[in-house]
Amino acid sequence: IANALTLFKVVNAAVAIWFTGPLAWVVMKLIPRRPRPETARIRPRHLDPYFLEQPDLAIDSAVMELHRLGRLVHRMYDQAVPAVTGGTEDELQAILELDDDADLLHEAIVEYLGTLALQDLADPQPERIHAAIASANYLEHIGDVIETSLVKLGRQRLEIGTKLDAATLAALAPVTREAGFALDLVISGFKPDPPLTPAMVAQSKMRFRNAVELCQDTVIDTLAVDKTRMDAYRLVSELLTAMERIHALCRRIAAVLVGE
Repeated sequence: IANALTLFKVVNAAVAIWFTGPLAWVVMKLIPRRPRPETARIRPRHLDPYFLEQPDLAIDSAVMELHRLGRLVHRMYDQAVPAVTGGTEDELQAILELDDDADLLHEAIVEYLGTLALQDLADPQPERIHAAIASANYLEHIGDVIETSLVKLGRQRLEIGTKLDAATLAALAPVTREAGFALDLVISGFKPDPPLTPAMVAQSKMRFRNAVELCQDTVIDTLAVDKTRMDAYRLVSELLTAMERIHALCRRIAAVLVGE
């Protein structure tokens, strides 16, 4: 079994190295290029074209920008949770503006790494590029969940006039807190110290699942039988689904970072 596992990892690494350049090229072609207005609120700080001649420095610079993207997505998340459950339209709109910023950074990171991937590289540079591109894409997907699911839920709440009572908000709090902690965990993992470990990821998953199950037991089941609160039931159910998607994407980033 040990020999088979070793062989699997070697083959997997070889495939990743061979495909990094073509994959980066495909990703660059698939991402729609958007005009960057002169008044853009955010621009890359670390993607220096000079470093493209020095791959290790270029990858390190991209990871620094990746960490910046992660903090931006985390900011979106922190603002989205209260905005969805009790915020205003202006607060929801502000999240969409942050998402525009995140999209610009994501595009810049992938384009930079894609250009780097087409050059002559030495092991483990292709693997590092592949991991950084995958992480950037997962962060962008988290931003999409916030944009398309959470903001949409918040607007539906405003339109219908849904109100969540204190007990429901209290039951949701551990779920949203654990999802936010998972996001913080993987963003911190972009830096080598302290290192992200599989045990940390497993513990986060266990805490999150427990929080979701407790929320379902104490809130979902109660709301489901109260016909006068079906709007609140739908809001909480869809919010939990969005949290599960965000946590799953965090685990995918963690798998990339720890090499699983």
